[in-house]
Amino acid sequence: MEKFTCGRYKYVVKETETKEVFNNNVTTIRTVNIGIKDLINDIVFPHPITDFIRVKYEYSGKSVNSQIAPARVICRFLNYILERVSNEDLNFITLKEGGLKELKYIHGSKYITFLTKSGKTRNTVQYSENYLKVFYQYLFEKEIISPEFEMRTFLDNNKNLVIQSPFRHSAFSTRFPSNKMKSHNLMSKLKDFGDNRYSLVNEFILKAKEIAPEIAFGIALQFYGGIRRGEAVNLIKDNLKAKYRESLYVEIRDNRNILFGHLKDTTKENPKRLNYLKVNMAQQTILDNDLLWDLYDFHMKQWYKYQEKAQTQALFINNDGNAISGSSWDKKFNKIKKVFLKELKSTPGRFDDWQLLSNNYWSSHIGRGNFTNFLLDMGLSITQVAIARGDTSTDTVIKYVDEKVTSKALIDALNELKNTPKEMFGVVDRDLIKTHWKDGVLKREKKWK
Repeated sequence: MEKFTCGRYKYVVKETETKEVFNNNVTTIRTVNIGIKDLINDIVFPHPITDFIRVKYEYSGKSVNSQIAPARVICRFLNYILERVSNEDLNFITLKEGGLKELKYIHGSKYITFLTKSGKTRNTVQYSENYLKVFYQYLFEKEIISPEFEMRTFLDNNKNLVIQSPFRHSAFSTRFPSNKMKSHNLMSKLKDFGDNRYSLVNEFILKAKEIAPEIAFGIALQFYGGIRRGEAVNLIKDNLKAKYRESLYVEIRDNRNILFGHLKDTTKENPKRLNYLKVNMAQQTILDNDLLWDLYDFHMKQWYKYQEKAQTQALFINNDGNAISGSSWDKKFNKIKKVFLKELKSTPGRFDDWQLLSNNYWSSHIGRGNFTNFLLDMGLSITQVAIARGDTSTDTVIKYVDEKVTSKALIDALNELKNTPKEMFGVVDRDLIKTHWKDGVLKREKKWK
């Protein structure tokens, strides 16, 4: 194996398509390869370590996505080694001249500890550890490495080979994330769907209509209006103010006495906005689009049908005719999320999206984060975004804004916010929606179906 050359190269994963002919039938085969990229010339060279993916995953019938996962883990590990060699870390210096043949368990241990100290979740660290075990076993079987001691393996009850992690040996003092906290608290909290948010939001809402149609329109309100869960479940039909196919806004109200009088604890039904805005000033403009109006049509048709047996004025109604509670909303949302992630994982070319959404914690509140980024994409200022969200401070918005924003700009935004009439909070100018949203962002993205 080659030496670890610092600074100029980076290990990368490449998907390629090849044509195979069998019995006059042409089949397109997708394969996963590990390459080394020349950062100066922007050229990717195939790397022989791709054989690891072939032997351990491709030849055993694993899907392309199941090959991409270990390839990415190994590339991140090898790039970590490059970085440590570049910094002349004494634990890694032998790898500079000796290459992979000098790889030891201690290097894997250091990497796992690095992931832990970087704040990665326990699931993410164990995910990487599992692939590293297989990688080390492969290198040992190929007689490429001579580790500190032989790797131990055994067969489980189903006759599957299990590799004991050498990185957990007491000699290495490998650090793992704590397992005392609940899983979602260990995971990083995702603020929005990332760079691919437009198509992901669209797809997620369509999946909601398929899995839980009774809240699909509500989820659309969360993504396109930043409505919180507690604000959504409190809505009654009269809170919707629609100018059909032109504009939509909702009045945020506390209808818990009307809708949830049977509940002892209504914490999850709390319309948070009313904690800091007067009732007559709590409203929210929705960024409307064709998908939203299609869902509006569908929802209202179902709503009127349910009125024959419904015992509630709620906009969002369960099959039993009662208002959907905050807990029920969460359960339905998580059901949609589970199916969505499963399908995303098995969809070719969507590994990055799946990894982002599966390795981080998120709930229905992520709709508010996506709404914030939609506003920023429209070119709104910090103050305009805060006002559009119904916020009385810029504290949350600046978490989404580029770090280059100056302190003076933030001070100016705060002053502007203080001078804004409270009745304007939650309002987005209709002209901005027309020019910057419908004729701007949406047309640029061209993601809508």
